[in-house]
Amino acid sequence: MEPTDLSPGDIQRLTGASRKALRLYEARGLLTRPARTHTGLRRYARCTIEEVRFIRAAIAAGLRLDDLKPALEA
Repeated sequence: MEPTDLSPGDIQRLTGASRKALRLYEARGLLTRPARTHTGLRRYARCTIEEVRFIRAAIAAGLRLDDLKPALEA
C-alpha cells in the first residue's frame, strides 16, 4: 500500500483544489478514500495528486462530476 503522508493542505497546494472540493470528490466516490490519523485527520496517498488533477481537467473540459464516476471506474 502506498504511504499516506499528504495532508489536505498539501493536496491543495499541489493541485489547486480546495479542501472543500477534496471532501466533495471523496463524498462522490471520485477519490481513493484517505487514511485517517488516530485523531481523525485525513492523510492522502500520493496517487491522490493525479486523481485530483484528472478530475479538475475533466471539469475544465466540461464534464460534470456525475459523469466522472463511470469513467474513473473503467
